[in-house]
Amino acid sequence: MSKGAAANISVVLAIVMWPLGAFGFLGMLGDPSPSLSQGQVWVQKALYGGVPVTVAFAFFVAAAWLSGFSFSAAKGRAIVSLILCSAYVAGVFWGAVLSPWLAL
Repeated sequence: MSKGAAANISVVLAIVMWPLGAFGFLGMLGDPSPSLSQGQVWVQKALYGGVPVTVAFAFFVAAAWLSGFSFSAAKGRAIVSLILCSAYVAGVFWGAVLSPWLAL
């Protein structure tokens, strides 16, 4: 794979990672209907929360690796991908660690 193509794929993965992560996060919010059984609630949380977040994390890892691989040939696209990945990590850190700590 050429480094230019790797940079393009890295940027695409970094862009697609954002809506997937947001959909997964929003899928985990809210209370389930009281008429649902525990098994149905688990499946709903896994499908609408766990799967998109897992895929977003896989896209993050792939985009970060491809960004590093293509940095020498396509610096601009690699930096854009790196910024998108870094902002995603900062957002996850803010939502998972800092927000609950600051709410105390």
